[in-house]
Amino acid sequence: MALNRTFLFAPGNHPRRVEKALALGADAVILDLEDAVAISDKAAARKPVAEALKGPRRCRGYVRPNAPSSPYCYRDLVETIHDKVDGVVLPKVESAADLHAIDWLLAALERERGVSVEVVDLRSIVPLDRNTVLKSVAKTGRAVIADECNHSYGVAAEIAATLAESELAPLKAPVRRVTVPDVPVPYSPPLEAELTVTTEKIIAAVSRVLNLR
Repeated sequence: MALNRTFLFAPGNHPRRVEKALALGADAVILDLEDAVAISDKAAARKPVAEALKGPRRCRGYVRPNAPSSPYCYRDLVETIHDKVDGVVLPKVESAADLHAIDWLLAALERERGVSVEVVDLRSIVPLDRNTVLKSVAKTGRAVIADECNHSYGVAAEIAATLAESELAPLKAPVRRVTVPDVPVPYSPPLEAELTVTTEKIIAAVSRVLNLR
């Protein structure tokens, strides 16, 4: 996965700033509906943000909604999420329940709006259930493998090799692995967090295999 070096925030209620941000060449642009947008402008900012992310661009495009505890978050997500949005940057999560609720809502929106993802949760690696993996990938011709192993010589690499060698699941896009880089795990918690497999990294990989960016 390509390293994200630059993240650019833009206020969602300023169309000219949004347009400029998407053209500046940053790796990712985050269109903010929270702190940068006054309460009086929040409702009106949603449609322009959704439309801006539907257009052609070379960067990844994310939406930053209001906090889950606010009265604005639900409408922010319902009115802006579509198949060209690469991800959501969720602010001020106060509990696991908030996160689960947003995850459920996003999954429902993805199903409703044509972004379908099948998850295969392998219960063992010896034996490895190759048939289930191949049948799943055969439906779409695309695969993202997420595993907290090293990028090289691990389970993710073995599954990727299985897909490459098989004629049962012809690939329409390169397999993407979301794994831990081949470096020693640092002692510092902030540095260790940079290596961790996260939802954001998985979403970015799924977007790449779907050609959404």
